[in-house]
Amino acid sequence: MRLNSLGFISASIASAYMALLFLAMPCNAMIQTAAPGQSVGDTLTLGEDCDPDISLEVPASVVDWVLVPIADNQKQITIRVEANDGWTLAVSSNRPDGRMAQYDPVAESYIPDGRSLSYPLKISMPGSAGHPAAWEVDLCSPGTIQQMNGNRAGAPIVMIATLHQSVTWEDEPSSDEFVYRIDLKFTVTPSG
Repeated sequence: MRLNSLGFISASIASAYMALLFLAMPCNAMIQTAAPGQSVGDTLTLGEDCDPDISLEVPASVVDWVLVPIADNQKQITIRVEANDGWTLAVSSNRPDGRMAQYDPVAESYIPDGRSLSYPLKISMPGSAGHPAAWEVDLCSPGTIQQMNGNRAGAPIVMIATLHQSVTWEDEPSSDEFVYRIDLKFTVTPSG
């Protein structure tokens, strides 16, 4: 964050790195079977063909997000899920308190005993047919941000998620030595 001449704090979340998890099933010509509890070697193919049963795309990072104290600071990101069946999308972070922390981009590490923003990052997403209410996750408690039920026939779903970050005048502005960062992990799992 930087305090600029207008008195605003701008966040250079230079690497609000979005760790993403792809759950694609590999293609294998040799099909293996196993009894419950029996282990299998090599690759166990799941699904009827070589196409992925489920995949997830999220942005690699969010940069140049201007944060204003005592405001509802928002940044939208696009998330794409492609699946043959129903699925659940969840989000968590590398910070147990869900708050962005001071990060040294040169050393590529969080600053030991560095400060964090006063409030945790929140992520929201509009509802869907199966869940009309909006979803919201406060990253101090990871959780589900979207769910789709039923046979999807591999049709891609493109969604807009909104990042919400509150800051106070007591939050230390960023400098040339550090930025504020949080690593997010999006996980998509089959649900039916």
